[in-house]
Amino acid sequence: MKVIKFNNNHEMFLYGEDIEQQYLQFSSDMDNFNICDNLIQTYIENKMLYCDVINCLNSISGELSPYAFNQPYSKLKKAINAYLSNLQPFLSAIGKNFDKEALDNITHNVYDNHKEYQFCYELRNVLQHKGFNIHISIENDTKLKIYIDKNELLEDFNIKAKTKELLKSYLEQIELMNELDGFYNAQCEILQKAYLELYDNDAHKRLLDFHIHNADTQFLYVGDYQSGINDEGKETLNVQFLHFDRNKILDNIRFYANSKQLNY
Repeated sequence: MKVIKFNNNHEMFLYGEDIEQQYLQFSSDMDNFNICDNLIQTYIENKMLYCDVINCLNSISGELSPYAFNQPYSKLKKAINAYLSNLQPFLSAIGKNFDKEALDNITHNVYDNHKEYQFCYELRNVLQHKGFNIHISIENDTKLKIYIDKNELLEDFNIKAKTKELLKSYLEQIELMNELDGFYNAQCEILQKAYLELYDNDAHKRLLDFHIHNADTQFLYVGDYQSGINDEGKETLNVQFLHFDRNKILDNIRFYANSKQLNY
């Protein structure tokens, strides 16, 4: 990769007999980097929605008075609805670059082994068809409790038999934040398992090595290549450019390393 250099127009030229092989290798490395980077962005977007729920909860906790709940309660409910509704976009974003059967195996395994994921998955279905009430109470004048009434859910004649069976294992007041915390952790597990399947450590190392040896440039290629002969009579490979940041490759490597440390 040290033979790659850039001109003032940010076009890339490759020199040498293995010019097509270099391009194909570079193209494959960039494809893997982009896929992995998209997964990290999916993780960040989902985490932001989850953090919105936590922030709304904290705003309510600061006003331990039933009369002060109206506006914060409305924001909390919207945040919870937005977070639950993001499940399908979350899975679709992962599935864009992941084998469907392999992703189904991961999601089914997580569903079967995480009760909170099961509950929130079914709660999202209730949300789509009817919605549900979120209740707030104060225990011992200090502790805030946010819960869903199990009996209210069971009264919905549209609720699935599978969901009714699941609800039997819950108390009458289902503490919502416990379920959302477990749901978020289960989503992280899905994404991290997919990331470990897709991540190519050698590809990222090659890209990082390329950037180190081309420290003066901030551009990599994207798009189709076109070979030709330059003014010096050398064969060249001319491709378009794409702005890229070395730190994004490092973020991918760190994300991969952290995922490898988790035990499922």
